[in-house]
Parts: sequence; structure tokens; C-alpha cells
Amino acid sequence: MRVFVLAVFLWVSAFSSSALAGDAVIDRALDTLNSTRSLYAKFKQYDQDGNRWTGQMWLKRPGKIRFQYDPPENDVIWSTGLFIKLYDAELETVTHIPVGLAPAWFLLEDPVQLDKKVEILAAGNAGKNYFLTASQEGLLANGKVTIIFEQGVPDQILGWTVVEDNGRTMHFNLINPMFGAAIDDEVFRYQPPIKADTSN
Repeated sequence: MRVFVLAVFLWVSAFSSSALAGDAVIDRALDTLNSTRSLYAKFKQYDQDGNRWTGQMWLKRPGKIRFQYDPPENDVIWSTGLFIKLYDAELETVTHIPVGLAPAWFLLEDPVQLDKKVEILAAGNAGKNYFLTASQEGLLANGKVTIIFEQGVPDQILGWTVVEDNGRTMHFNLINPMFGAAIDDEVFRYQPPIKADTSN
């Protein structure tokens, strides 16, 4: 799971569209991402092999994020700015990833914007939901991400799916998300156990 935890940043789409909705869907998706200033949710994560994980996540823009995996996994992903850090509880190591290389660009950029590094592959509607599939140059794990949104007042992020170049797929679903939640900055200042190897 260790490699794909990073790819989860975040997370072939579960939805498809034979006709793209065009710029209107793209603009709506970007508006929803940029209006999401803070978020708390429980989550379920699973891959195509049937492996499943659960945990909690916190987001506070700009630049702050934390994923806390439930036992027996106990991994933690967190960021307060320049680096995303992954504490691997089994290996007792901490890996540092520059934020600019993370597949979580749609959560970490502020504002989220389309530039020459981002390629929109698809955008469309699926019932009351809509989706945006994109890829970004320079990521550690090449591939594409499909972000799923729910129309509402306001619109909300439901989750995302990440597909790597080798076809490996990881899904990430939010459970009872609380958008606009008041989150103390201390949540994002995670300290791994003293014995953890932080040299990576």
C-alpha cells in the first residue's frame, strides 16, 4: 500500500461519459475545488485487488493536509507546506515528497488552476454527479486522476480515483464530509515516533 497511499492523492474513473460537458463542467469543478477551504471526513480506500483501508482526513488550505489510517495500518500522511510526508508504521520510516510532485495537486494547489502542466482528459455528468479527469506533468506516479463531485448547495467533492500508467487503480471515497470545518493548525503538525527513520 505504501506506494499507492501517495497515489491516493490522492485517488479508470467509476463514471464515464460518451459526450463531454465541456468548459461548463470544468469551470464548475474548479470552482468547487477552490471554494473548499477546509474539510474533515472519514474515508474508505480500496484498490482493484479488493484491499481496503479506512481512516480520517483533514484539509486546510493553503498547504495543510493530513491522512490518518486506522489500525492495524497506522500510516500517516501530512503536510504543512513544501513537503508531503509519509510515515510508514510497518517500516518505521518517513518519506518526504515535494508538494509539486504529488498527485494531490487538486487538493494542494491554491488556487487550483489549469496551466500547461495540466491536461484535461474528460469532463462530464453522471446523474446528479459530475467528474473531471486530468493528468499533470512531473508527478512521482504518472497516470491520471478522476475527481467526483456532487451537485448541491454548495457542490461537494465525493472522492477520487487514481490510475497509474501500469493500470494500477486506487479509489478514495469520503464519508460524511464536513466542508468548512474549523480545524486547529496543530492537527497538521504530526510528529512521528522518535524511533522512526526520517532520512528519506
